[in-house]
Amino acid sequence: MKNDMPHLWMLFLLYLLLSPGFGAADWPQWRGPSRNGISHETGWNPYALENGAKILWKSQVGHGYGTVAVVGNRIFVMGSIKDSKDDVYCLDKDTGEEIWRFVYDCPNPNGCFESYKGPRSTPVWDESGLFVLSHQGLLHCLDAENGRILWKKDLENAFGAACPKYGFTGSPVIEGEYLVLNACKSGLVLDKRTGQKIWSSEKGRGSYSTPVIFSQDRKRYVLFFAYQRLVCRLLETGEECWHHPWPYVNNDGAASADPVVIGKEVFVSSAYRKGAGVIAFDAAPPEQCWFNRDVQNEFGSSIYADGCLFAPHGDTRHPTAYLRCVEWETGQILWSRDTGHCSLIRVDGKFIVLNQWGVLTVMQADREGYRDYSQAKVMETSRENRCWPAPVMAGGRIYIRSTAGNLVCVDMTHH
Repeated sequence: MKNDMPHLWMLFLLYLLLSPGFGAADWPQWRGPSRNGISHETGWNPYALENGAKILWKSQVGHGYGTVAVVGNRIFVMGSIKDSKDDVYCLDKDTGEEIWRFVYDCPNPNGCFESYKGPRSTPVWDESGLFVLSHQGLLHCLDAENGRILWKKDLENAFGAACPKYGFTGSPVIEGEYLVLNACKSGLVLDKRTGQKIWSSEKGRGSYSTPVIFSQDRKRYVLFFAYQRLVCRLLETGEECWHHPWPYVNNDGAASADPVVIGKEVFVSSAYRKGAGVIAFDAAPPEQCWFNRDVQNEFGSSIYADGCLFAPHGDTRHPTAYLRCVEWETGQILWSRDTGHCSLIRVDGKFIVLNQWGVLTVMQADREGYRDYSQAKVMETSRENRCWPAPVMAGGRIYIRSTAGNLVCVDMTHH
């Protein structure tokens, strides 16, 4: 027993480090630590917005539509200050001050929608580097300590990944040694350390959501919301396992929200009066369980909790938009709240909702209804400067970024 004591202490320390709520949590990638918009971080106060938001600092990071990644005492975010240039920032988490900045040329290519300025994806960090993708397909792997280039690839020139009309908007995903991208017609996977191709689908254009990785039967799969179809592949080899048509998109193929996988079913949704549904993929071929035109995600992805989907419904072409609670099994809308165009995350069992006009709400919600803990306006907005990117929670702070590049840090620990 005596010889086992050091080993037991190491296991105990590892348990503490990995337990939810221990220390300041990280949010190292798009949609958080589990890539589903959910964090188990504790130690924050849901009533912190009752008397107005406590803003710790503000910064300007340029035009863009991605959220921030938070790792340790650093924040990583992309923006565009000058035309035809992209900026990658590393900021101090406590002050918002710049630690380093990497700037590269980023002209709009032919066919890439130019009305929206700046990059549209979120950086992803892991121990091998910081990975950033521009809206026209320039992929960089940077040293996260100093911003030095480790390697770079032009997705179109190197792999035949054509630029979609609105540009590349899906964020890179790191899974083990794989760097996964919604590029080419239905997926592209590179070696994260070298940028060399591991496998690729056919050359051509992909779509706008971020790849979703899931495990079943001891195998890892990756799901691509491609143009007018959903495609599932084996992560290691790229072998197509199944696909399902999804014609409910407009001519731009603007399917931006991430699919949600629960068990052997997947929820998928598209905007502009198209609709949403759940597809069972344990059948051959996969079968659509239900379809509902009154559930439409544009840029805000849905979150699954307690047998329900909490779905931002609506699109920017129409004045009204809602947060809706949808029963997973049937597609029935259980309730609807007029939030305006919004995005949301779920932290320690509570929803944090940000609408495009900069109003932040902490709420409790389930199939029976909702109630607010606290609410505050955290940023001034306009028709040209909206809070479309989703909020991020890390270490008791919420980070909110607008499309014109205003970045604010909100303290959620005070009483």
